[in-house]
Parts: sequence; C-alpha cells; structure tokens
Amino acid sequence: MKYTSDCDVYLSVTDAAFNRVLSIVAAQRPSLFNYATDWFAKRPDLFCKPIPRPSNGAPLVTIIPAKPLPSPANIQISQELLLQITDVAMGFSPGTFPLPPKLGALPNQRFAIKAKAVARLGLPPDIPPFIPCPDSSTPSTFVTVATPCLDLEFFLVGDSTFQACTKASYFTLRCDALAVTGLSPASLQQICESFLFALLNYSVLPGMWSKLGPQVMDLSSSTPTSSTSGKITLTFQPSSVTPNPDISANSIKLRLAAQVS
Repeated sequence: MKYTSDCDVYLSVTDAAFNRVLSIVAAQRPSLFNYATDWFAKRPDLFCKPIPRPSNGAPLVTIIPAKPLPSPANIQISQELLLQITDVAMGFSPGTFPLPPKLGALPNQRFAIKAKAVARLGLPPDIPPFIPCPDSSTPSTFVTVATPCLDLEFFLVGDSTFQACTKASYFTLRCDALAVTGLSPASLQQICESFLFALLNYSVLPGMWSKLGPQVMDLSSSTPTSSTSGKITLTFQPSSVTPNPDISANSIKLRLAAQVS
C-alpha cells in the first residue's frame, strides 16, 4: 500500500481529468468565468461568446458595478464592461503545452493554464446627440453603445496549497505569473496582465477552492425483522508529507489524514 503508507487517503488527478472537471464547472457555473455590468447582463445578445443556460438555473454572469465617467453634474454617463474567460486548459507538466518566453519553462511543483479572454465596453456615442446647457438642473442621460470585442490569449503559472481556516482546511489555487500574448504596445499588455492577475487571484481561483469539510456516512441497515442505525463522520486534514499537494508527472496528488467520529 505504497500510496497510503504516509496518509489515510490518496487522491491523484491527471490534467486531462482536471480539464474535464473544468469544462463541467464552466457549464454549470458560468458566472465564475463571465463578468458583466447590469447593462450587459440584461442584453445577452451583446455577449462576445454565447453562454448556454445551465440546467441548474445558475446565473450566467457575475454582476459587477458600472464605473461613472467624469462629467458635469447634469450629465450622467458611465462605462459598462463585459469580460468572458473561455477555452481554459490546465497542465501539470512542462510538456503539456508551450509557454510564452516571458514565463519560461514550467518550474517544479507548478501548474500552467492557458486561456482566452474577450472583453467589450459600453460607452456613450462618440459624437453626443446634444449637450445640456451648463445651467440646466435636469440630469441628462445618453444611450449606451457597445464597442467591438477585444480578444486576448493569456498563460499563467500557479501553485496549489492547503490553507487552514477557522472551521476547515481548503485546497487552494493561486496565480504566480501571467503573460498576455499578441497585444501591443507593451504598456497596454501590462495593463491587461495586471487586470487579469487581480481578477484571477481575487475572484476566479478562490471560487475553485475545495473545502476539506466533514463527511457523514450513513451505515444504517434495515431488514423486515430488525434494523441498525449508525452514522460516522470523517474529518480530513492534509497529511504532513511533503510536497503536498504534489504536482508532477501530468497529475496533481493529494494526501490526506482522516479522523473518524
């Protein structure tokens, strides 16, 4: 039993299996990968990529606030935003897919992700149909026009850890380095990279953390003449073996210690 010689539970997932899980998550929880202000959310015909409606009734997008643009008090305009992350693929070994030169070779105990992002803005018309007089006290609003969609491809390198929280431990994912490809000038590329860095580390990846919570197993049995009842609770914690998680050989391996109560 070499797999459990230093733990009670051993779990190994290949990158191919992980990507199948990602596709299921994207289909059942599309709001984890799609972000829109309320204006775009109410107009799915303006989505850059159509989002199939999940059978579980989950929302299509995560609603984000519109950003007001500087303007006189009697002019009310704002910037609407739509951002969609698509074609996500994860690799646990250097040979899974090539990384851009900026990221170099995939380091040991790191995973790589390649994906595409598509975004568009909603803004007032380039040429305003009218501008209210400065002495007008009635706020004026303008129609919103969607810009063309901007397509990006990006790659990231990240790591995974177990994080102990107040009530449970979590299996976590984090982005360590990120590169956007095929975009110029360099300053625009850096702005997009910083935006994606923040979005992934503070929103997308935390939504994919897995809780090592207690699991209740019902061992009750019943026959026409007798019945027994019994439930046990399994509580999991990361095993002390290192590295744990172990990212190598096209898979990620988790080793857990279990307590029964």
